Amino acid sequence: MANLRNRPARLRSRYVAAGMAVACLSLAAAAQAGWAEMFPGDFTEEMEVTAPLEHVSEGGTICRFGWWDPTLREKFDMSDLVIAGRVGSSEILEVNEGKVEVETRLRVGRLFKGVVLDRFVIYRYSLPVRAFDQEARPLAELTPGSMVLAFLERADNKAGRQVFEAAGDYSGVQGIALDGIAAYCDLLDNLAGFQQTAEILGEPDPAVLMEWRVAAAENPRTRKESTASEIVSELMRLEAFAHGPVNNEATDPPEVGVSLTEDQRVRLASALRATESMTLADLDLFRLVRRLDPGVAAAWLADTLTAGAIPEGRDILGRLKEFAESLPKGEADSLLDAAKKQVEALETLFPGGEASLEARAEWEFQRMELARSLFADLAPLLFCAG
Repeated sequence: MANLRNRPARLRSRYVAAGMAVACLSLAAAAQAGWAEMFPGDFTEEMEVTAPLEHVSEGGTICRFGWWDPTLREKFDMSDLVIAGRVGSSEILEVNEGKVEVETRLRVGRLFKGVVLDRFVIYRYSLPVRAFDQEARPLAELTPGSMVLAFLERADNKAGRQVFEAAGDYSGVQGIALDGIAAYCDLLDNLAGFQQTAEILGEPDPAVLMEWRVAAAENPRTRKESTASEIVSELMRLEAFAHGPVNNEATDPPEVGVSLTEDQRVRLASALRATESMTLADLDLFRLVRRLDPGVAAAWLADTLTAGAIPEGRDILGRLKEFAESLPKGEADSLLDAAKKQVEALETLFPGGEASLEARAEWEFQRMELARSLFADLAPLLFCAG
């Protein structure tokens, strides 16, 4: 590996969900060619993405580990710099104790927070050595030419350059698909304005915060930012307050939960009705609407399962139990008992560690077919219950 320097490494433990091939660390001059000048304007169609991304990983970030997965607003708050841009060239700095320290140039397209001195900023991070295995799956977020959102904090640097690391204990770079750029730029622009107003007033405006969350939840492009779950949490706090102040202390009701308007409830229900998929983010919206309008949520669930959609995630029994909540107890118990036997029977056939890729793929196909069958059996029962 070229460009190694013998000096102590700043090794922050950020394990990645996928490997990066050596090819991803080559110069990206060709990927940069023809790039439109966009800062501080909008992205344009000239910015064709080299590696378009629909989903980077669950939640959309390169790295998800530990017990805390920060929300978009939390990432924004803890960052010194928030940008949207394109991945440029990368340089390996050193290899030390099983880790590789890397710097990647990010070309700034939009600036949402902080100050930049040039069109490029340097993102410094560490990868495990095994990420450079030629058989590893390339890390698409850092492939030259890919579009990313970056949530960064200033790094110690003695060379007079703008060098940044991930803000907080998670990966600071989030892949973004070309068709999601506009939605995310609007979302972050509004968040930046909201945060500035909150600093001036000394506190956030509950109604503005709720509208920001509703707008993110109803847009399929930004729904994965878990704002529907945040709204559910606010409503739960409101319900808890209705049953009496905590520790018998007189307090005001949670203002954010109170600020949810009837118009916003209608918009969220309409967004769910227009949804044909069952991603984890879609299911968060479903849970929210189920609190606001159980009838709409039940009808969407029955229609979507009937259309053949399968909920994202591997917990088939957990999802069946959640969906069967509206069924009479006897029907629900019968369905779940039968499903449990089928799932357990399939699990006994799981290929061992020495099994071939073909054997594992065949088992995974069988698991998907079983899930499809079980959810298809549930759909007519939901129609009857409705």
